[in-house]
Amino acid sequence: MKNFQPMPKLTIVLGIAVILLTANLFMSNQSLFSTDLLSSPGIALQIPAFAQSAQAAGLQQTDWEFILEEAGITAYTKVDQQLDLQFLPTNFKSIRKQTDDYIMGIVYAPGYANLPEFDEKGEVQVLIHKDGWLVAYLTRWQTGAELFDWVHYDSQRLNGTLLENTLRFLAGELELADTNISFYDFRNPNATDLILVADRADGITTTDSFSVNVPREVQITESTWAAAQFDLEGRDCINCGGIRPGTCNLDGGQLASLKPPYGKWRLYLGVLNEENFPQGKDHTISVGGRGKRAYCGISVIYSESTQ
Repeated sequence: MKNFQPMPKLTIVLGIAVILLTANLFMSNQSLFSTDLLSSPGIALQIPAFAQSAQAAGLQQTDWEFILEEAGITAYTKVDQQLDLQFLPTNFKSIRKQTDDYIMGIVYAPGYANLPEFDEKGEVQVLIHKDGWLVAYLTRWQTGAELFDWVHYDSQRLNGTLLENTLRFLAGELELADTNISFYDFRNPNATDLILVADRADGITTTDSFSVNVPREVQITESTWAAAQFDLEGRDCINCGGIRPGTCNLDGGQLASLKPPYGKWRLYLGVLNEENFPQGKDHTISVGGRGKRAYCGISVIYSESTQ
């Protein structure tokens, strides 16, 4: 079994149905990242039934082909009941297509409708089918690091990805019971797992960090990072010596200098590669708040070696 190496301190890892790990696990010698599905804190990538055949899992031809062409990382669930789509349109920012069978378009992720600074990064593509499918996806031009839902990162942990939280909101609007959510990456059909790790720093001088070691035995299909910062009070902090940006660093080198407008968020995105994030090596990602709430996280999509 191939393992990601353990982290030395409390960090956050997301998984299917939001797997939340405790401080005791992070402080132990137990490996945190595993490609063994039964013990992995990562997200297992599984192809949805509607994509497994040209007949879209027995449904009449809808616009599933459009999703196959446009979708990247996708969250989905299937409930065993017919869905009433009559009142759903009021939840959409824009509707791309609507029939008697399904509705597809763009919705704001929960909590993002009044945050214009996120622009399209706070929007999610969705398709809801009357036969029980709920699908939310990032486009194939978006990266795994865009899954982080920074707005709902509380003082200790992330409570779900942007896609999961959107599906749960729509399920609530449809009065559905909580249901399991699965993931797939249409861009990388051979990818088997997705890992998300993040940390948060608060206060003037606070710095937090986590470490990751991606084993050489796995094949990375994408590794990306994201950072975000929110100006808590809409003004510069009183005792921090003027406007000083927060930081997101990788192995001591700066990934981003974080400087949001007063009272607003600012999001930063980037790509990791073999040059700055080589496999088989311990990497430390640190985040500094500098008087404002700051976040930094990485996403790794990979496939298990067949050897």
